[in-house]
Amino acid sequence: MIGRLRTAWRAVRGYAAAQDLRASAQWAPSGGSANAEVGAAASTVARRARDAVRNDPYAARIVDLWTGNAVGAGITTRWPDAVHADAWRAWADSTACDAEGKLDLYGLQALVMRAVVESGECFVRLLPAEPSPANPLGLRLQVLESDHLDTARTGIIDGTPTLQGIALGDAGEPVAYWLHRVHPGASWLLPRGATWLSSERIPARDVLHVYRKRRPGQLRDVSWLAPVLTRLRELGDYEGALLMKAKIEACLAAVVSEDGDEALTGAAASLLKDAQGRTVEAFEPGMILYRRGTGSVEVVNPSGGGSHAAFARRALEAAAVGAGLTYDQVSGDLTQANYSSLRAGKIEFRRLCEQVQYGMLIPMLVRPIAERFHAQGAMLGLWPAEMPSGVSHVPPAHEMIDPLKDTTALIAQVRAGFVPQPEAAGSFGYAFRQVVEMLREANALLAAAGLSLDTD
Repeated sequence: MIGRLRTAWRAVRGYAAAQDLRASAQWAPSGGSANAEVGAAASTVARRARDAVRNDPYAARIVDLWTGNAVGAGITTRWPDAVHADAWRAWADSTACDAEGKLDLYGLQALVMRAVVESGECFVRLLPAEPSPANPLGLRLQVLESDHLDTARTGIIDGTPTLQGIALGDAGEPVAYWLHRVHPGASWLLPRGATWLSSERIPARDVLHVYRKRRPGQLRDVSWLAPVLTRLRELGDYEGALLMKAKIEACLAAVVSEDGDEALTGAAASLLKDAQGRTVEAFEPGMILYRRGTGSVEVVNPSGGGSHAAFARRALEAAAVGAGLTYDQVSGDLTQANYSSLRAGKIEFRRLCEQVQYGMLIPMLVRPIAERFHAQGAMLGLWPAEMPSGVSHVPPAHEMIDPLKDTTALIAQVRAGFVPQPEAAGSFGYAFRQVVEMLREANALLAAAGLSLDTD
């Protein structure tokens, strides 16, 4: 028994990160589950992240970058039949799909993505509506911030295990969500008779919970800005201090010592006054100050300081890495960038972006909306109940860094058979069947007009 313990202890000591060294004496990880750690920090981090997005330009830039690259103009759904395609186009391209009547489907996608990056999670309620010419399927989407989740609902509630407002099934899957009717931060807007503590149980089939799942069993997530908030705030504080220092350095002033019969001694001799005789306690540029003493004029010119460019660059590099972006994206600084560095950075970022698109947005948001859209139409008798095969969801295409080089390489890959043509068309955000139909229609129009292009 002692021998096994000694072997295990030697194995632990074989990892430097597990050794009890002086450098790691303050390293005390919690060891809690994903849900315990998220639940304790999510609301505080979300509030701080929103404050940073409102006031810090780099935090706002991070949210805009992820939204613009992951959603862009929208993740489109391609239907194999014209009936679905026409109904989807009419519904998704109008604001009737929005419960608030302000955004179309692709604007709602961007709104959800912004909320996920900023707050860590977002909820979308699938609401029924009376069919109308503007919304023939009677389906509306309501986007809710993470604050709507009643995290105080924990325990056995209505006979169901509930954790942080999420009712769980036997396998730990969400079966319902406890959601506040209005945002808790706007309690004065509550309907008559309700309180800000009131929440209602919504079946999981009517709620889409969008978040980035990073650990097994994780039910919620924190803001994507969590690893970089402290660094961005310290950078802001540092730049604020430098700005104040620069203002003081710019305060060129003149001190006039006046002759007088009555000599001042002690602290009174060092008092500086302006032309009106008021004591001055702060410098401003171009001030002329007076004091008692032997007649003279002294110029006060504070010395200048050094540059902080190296520190700011290092802080922004760390913030970009923590946010999953590149330095040139976050800072907008392209002075040291070239084609090779831009391409290498964009390749890594696009892989992360595809993980977000195909691992979060499509399975948690886009595909469930399409499935509910089909089910709603089937209930109204617009098409059969069975979901058609061949439905695809196409994210927006990434712009080429060097269009000529990238296009030449893509043509060579297609000609060599390394990349099939449907995959090449998909890299531009098109469905291959749609490309074929567009080309057929364009060629017919050109032939009817008697035109011949070199693409024939």
